[in-house]
Amino acid sequence: MKIKVFIFLAIFSLNSWALGGYESLSGDDKKITDHIKNALQISSDDAFTVYEGVIMNQLNTKNWQYNTYDNATLDASEVAKSKNKILHINFVTDNRYVNISLVKYDLENQILVQSIETLPRKSDLAMGKYNELKGDSATWTIDNDLPEFSAFSKKKSSARVKIRLYAVSSGN
Repeated sequence: MKIKVFIFLAIFSLNSWALGGYESLSGDDKKITDHIKNALQISSDDAFTVYEGVIMNQLNTKNWQYNTYDNATLDASEVAKSKNKILHINFVTDNRYVNISLVKYDLENQILVQSIETLPRKSDLAMGKYNELKGDSATWTIDNDLPEFSAFSKKKSSARVKIRLYAVSSGN
């Protein structure tokens, strides 16, 4: 009896693994993944890996939309014929703007990922973040520090944080 239960659990486990991945996507998630696949000329599995590792984290909200441009968008230039492939995806969600650039280097068979988030926030939250980063000089370097704009670089990393304060008026 124990052997039968073990075999059943093993089969069930294998079936549950088969349900995930590229084939499990639908709707806009599948459209984005297909666009990654076609624009970068990579496999469905690799496109899903990029989607899961880079893009899915950004879409933790019900309301979002996106647009893209890639080599094919630039059909009037030499970039369209390049072996190196680019894909820029711009997302607008409930609470942020996200710009993701993917560059596939053909010879190296590598994809460079750059993600930039813009988070509209009240000035007290922006100042709190500014003070937090400025106070953590062991982790962050100040690149610029002006009255309305500051930029920080994370040491030993490509991470950057830029804080821009805007004066907003109601017009009254």
